[in-house]
Amino acid sequence: MLADGDRASNGDVWLRILTSEGQITKGKLHHAAFKGTIKPIHADKNRPWSSEMSGRLRSLAGSIDDIKNHATAYCARNRRNTAVLLLVDVPISR
Repeated sequence: MLADGDRASNGDVWLRILTSEGQITKGKLHHAAFKGTIKPIHADKNRPWSSEMSGRLRSLAGSIDDIKNHATAYCARNRRNTAVLLLVDVPISR
């Protein structure tokens, strides 16, 4: 388990739920799909990065069924019909 401020393990992936078919154009992801919610990090956190995006790390998201169930429930709560997961490798800089 990661503590607040810990770096992700090398090879982990970040995921987020895409809720609009408009984020996929001609079978490819539109660049807007990568935006998500970007929040600035408060200076008192003293982290080497300046912002964080919405989403979760695969290593903390549970099983594939957990991820699927979470995505389906999220879309139902937000009245969306589409649930697609975007997975992005987490680059580890040392």
